[in-house]
Amino acid sequence: RMYLMLHRVMPLTVIQLFLRGVPLRLLRRYIATARSYSPATLFALTVALGQLLCWFLSPSLMLSTVMVLAFLLAVTARGFRGLLMGLLIGVFSCIVAIYCDSSAAPSRELVTIVQIEGEPRRTTPGRVVFKARDLLASDSPLLSCRALELPWRNSASLLQGDIVWLRGVAQGVQRESNPWSWQSWLWRRGVRYECKADFISTPIWREASAPFTIGREMVMKRVDGIAQERRGATLFLSMALGYHDLLSKPVEDAFTRLGLTHLLVVSGYQVSLVFGVVAACLAGLGAQILSGRFVRLAVMIAALGVALVYVLFIGAEMSATRAFVAAACVCLESLGEFGRRFAQRWGVALLVMQLIWPWAALEIGVQLTFAALAGIGVGMCLGRGSWIRSYLWINTAVWLFTSAVVVAWSGAVSFAGLILNLLLAAPWSFLNCTAGIVGLALSWLDLPLSSGPFLVVVWINELIAECLLLLSESALAGGKVEGVWQLVTCAALTLGSGLILLRAARQQSINAPLDLVR
Repeated sequence: RMYLMLHRVMPLTVIQLFLRGVPLRLLRRYIATARSYSPATLFALTVALGQLLCWFLSPSLMLSTVMVLAFLLAVTARGFRGLLMGLLIGVFSCIVAIYCDSSAAPSRELVTIVQIEGEPRRTTPGRVVFKARDLLASDSPLLSCRALELPWRNSASLLQGDIVWLRGVAQGVQRESNPWSWQSWLWRRGVRYECKADFISTPIWREASAPFTIGREMVMKRVDGIAQERRGATLFLSMALGYHDLLSKPVEDAFTRLGLTHLLVVSGYQVSLVFGVVAACLAGLGAQILSGRFVRLAVMIAALGVALVYVLFIGAEMSATRAFVAAACVCLESLGEFGRRFAQRWGVALLVMQLIWPWAALEIGVQLTFAALAGIGVGMCLGRGSWIRSYLWINTAVWLFTSAVVVAWSGAVSFAGLILNLLLAAPWSFLNCTAGIVGLALSWLDLPLSSGPFLVVVWINELIAECLLLLSESALAGGKVEGVWQLVTCAALTLGSGLILLRAARQQSINAPLDLVR
C-alpha cells in the first residue's frame, strides 16, 4: 500500500531511479560535459575534494581510503575514473604532507638560538610578530613568535636573517578538526610552535643583506626623499611594492569597510597585472620588430622573468608566489596548446598549486583568487562582442563571487564595494603598478622635473584616500553581519553567483557549445 501510494504521487520512485540507472547516466553526462569543457578544472576540484576529505581522517583511515579508492578505480567504468583518480591523488598528497612534517610537543619552556625567517611584522603599535627557525632542535621546527618592543627584548631591531638567543614559552601547534581555525592555518604553513618571547638578545650574527633587501631599503629612502612620508607615497609603497605596516589604522579600516583590502597588499591581482602589462607591451613590440614562431615564446619568457623579479623584490610572500606559479602554469599551458579555454588554464594553475601546497583550496587568499578568475571568465562570456559590456559583467561577477567568500569567512559586507570595484579598483592599481613604478624610476635620473610624474601619482593617491575616508564613515560603507544574517547574506550572494553562472552557461550553449572563453 505504501509503495502504491508513493507510486501515485511520484511516477518514478527514488528506488526505481537508481534501479534504472537514470541518476548515474545523468551524472555521467554532466561529468562528460565538464570534462570536455575544462578537464583540468574538473580534475583540480576533485583533488581539492580529496584533500578536504583527508583533513578529517586519521592517518590509518587515510591509508584505508587510498586502498578503497584504488580498488574502485580498478573496477569502475571509464566515466568516473577521472573523479576517482583526482580523489586518490588528493588523499595521497595529504598523506605525504602529513608524514613529512614533524610532530610538535604540547608546550615547553624554550631557551634556544633561532634565526629570523621573513620580515618581522608590526601588526599593532609596540607588538612585533615574526617567524623563526629553532637552530638547536634536531628537526629545526618553525616558530611563530610574538613580542612587545621592550629594551630587554630587542624586537624593534630584528631583521630577516638575524640569529639571536630567545627565551619564552612555546605551545605546540596541532592539526585541529576545524580546517579554518587559527591553529590549522598555522599548521598548513609549517609552523609547529607558537612562542611568546620573554627575552631576545641582540643579534649574535647578522648575514649580509640580500640584493633585493638592499633594493627595498634604497626605494624606501628614495620615496621618503621625494614625497617626505606623505600618505600618497605610503599608499604607493603598499599597493605597488608590497611594503607592510606603513598605513595608519583609520586608512586600513576604511579600506576594509569598503571592500578594497585586496588593493593594500601585493597579491595575485598585482602580479597578474604586471605580468599582463609586460606581456602585452612586449607582444606589440615583437609584432612590429620580429617575426617568426618563437616570438610568442620569447614574450612569455620575458614577461615571466619580469614577474619573477617583481615577486622576489616584494619578498616572495606566499600570495605573490602562488600568483607567479599560476601565471607560469597559464603560460606553459598556453604555449603547449593543451587548450585555449580560459577555465582550462586556471584549472591547471589550481591543480599545480594544490600539489605543491596541499589544502591550498582551504585558504581564503586562494579562494578569492580563483573566485575572481571565475568571475573574469563568466564576465567575458556574458559580455562577448562589447568591451564595455564585458567590463561591467566582469566586475559584477568578480564582486559577487569574491563577496560570497568574504561574507562566509568574516561576515564583512560592503554596499559600496560593487561600485568602487567597478570604477576604482582596476584603474587605481594600474596607476600605481605602472605609472607609479615608471615615475619612481624616472626620478633616479635627477633631471629637472624628473620627479613630477611620481608626485602626480602621490597626489592622486592622497585625493582618492581622502574620498574613501569620507565614504567609509557614511551608511554606504556597509558593516558586519553575524549569525543568521551572515547565512542569509551569504546565501543571497551565492544565489546571485549561481544565476550569473546559469546565464553564462546558456549564453555559451547558444553561441558555441562546449567552447569556453578563449
